[in-house]
Amino acid sequence: MVHIYVDGETDSRLVQLLLDDLRTVSYQIIVANGRNAIRPRARKALLMKRVPVALIVDADTTDEHQAAMQQRELDDYLAWGSNHSEYKVIQFIPEIEVLFFEAPKTLALLTGREISAEMQAAGKAAPRKVLSTLLNIRDRAKLFSCLSQANLEELRAHPKISELRSFIHSAS
Repeated sequence: MVHIYVDGETDSRLVQLLLDDLRTVSYQIIVANGRNAIRPRARKALLMKRVPVALIVDADTTDEHQAAMQQRELDDYLAWGSNHSEYKVIQFIPEIEVLFFEAPKTLALLTGREISAEMQAAGKAAPRKVLSTLLNIRDRAKLFSCLSQANLEELRAHPKISELRSFIHSAS
């Protein structure tokens, strides 16, 4: 069973929706609230339980160099405790909500209008904030209930989600 660590209930709900169609693999989504909690919990699973681990984190930056450095640090941190168990770090730049700004059909359906290039750029820089403004939704979980199967398929096609899904298949 693959243990998938996420930072918060809302991220957990989104990841669950994006993996919901995986019927032949075994995984468990574990919420670790806060960046400081997620790392040690994931490493403990690698060390003690010896299970494959996927760590899904927000980079909290748009600086590619900073994000790459964070990725290396997380990879090194988990490698030290991996005990030959498989692990994968999936980092979203800057936040997991960037998925919506890289899925234009889904975003247009959710907002009821085409999104301007300026708003797309703003959304890629601060996706959580811009998404809340565009949809006038403070509770992102409400947004997820509006997603159709076609929306989910577009989001699942994102390279980071495809990478996660491939890892789950190979590690199960």
